Amino acid sequence: MPLLVTYHHHLDPSLESDLEKLYIGEASCKALHNTPINTLNQALICHDFRFYGGVFNARMVCGALVVLHEGLATLDFLCVREATRRRDVGSTLLNEIKRCETARRTTQLNYAVAADNKPGQAFLSANGFYLESEKESIKLYRCELDPD
Repeated sequence: MPLLVTYHHHLDPSLESDLEKLYIGEASCKALHNTPINTLNQALICHDFRFYGGVFNARMVCGALVVLHEGLATLDFLCVREATRRRDVGSTLLNEIKRCETARRTTQLNYAVAADNKPGQAFLSANGFYLESEKESIKLYRCELDPD
């Protein structure tokens, strides 16, 4: 069964268990550790926020929040459940986000990753992102999108 990536403007309460399994305990998603569904739904009230979730076998196994500002999008809370990592789930999610955001005339995606997160940096590089800038504890990666 393939991964189905969909855009959510609101997260249904039936996804609460999947979101908790996805985000609670993930070091890069500390802001979602208590109540991921409530925190994400609060963000989704603003039309500049979009949530993309990947479903496999009727379970949400990956997700990312996209914040849009003047044609530029920033990814946040990009996460793949541990059990489905290294199976192209994250790459499929990113490809679908790129496709959808390109259709919405977004010109670039950005993602800030911890400087000590070497697997995350390698993942971004393997998926068309390049290192834009770095500070002591954060590296900013960028991916150019061609909306034409």
